[in-house]
Amino acid sequence: MKHTFIACLMLSLLPSAFAACPDSMNRDPTFVTLAVDEKAPRPTSVEDFKFIGDSTTIEELTRKVGPFDAARGMRTFLYCLADGMVVTITTHDGSDIKTVRAGSKLIYQRK
Repeated sequence: MKHTFIACLMLSLLPSAFAACPDSMNRDPTFVTLAVDEKAPRPTSVEDFKFIGDSTTIEELTRKVGPFDAARGMRTFLYCLADGMVVTITTHDGSDIKTVRAGSKLIYQRK
């Protein structure tokens, strides 16, 4: 009981924009949780990704919405939002953005 209370107290002290990726993702052997600086910018909703276009780079994306929360392999990166939504970014070469998905919905695809 005491440990549960302490864990709940510590979770309540975390910034509201922080969200852990779903536990089910940990079953994927290519999934890696990344360390994110608490002072880094964080996306608050899927709307934060609407600016992405054909010329947007990964560097511009991370500068605007912050670093990724996790990676799957070498070309798939994840943002886990506070509302439970997972935004998936895929890249061809690590600098361009190929697709952006919010859950299973495609919100951007390079032409």
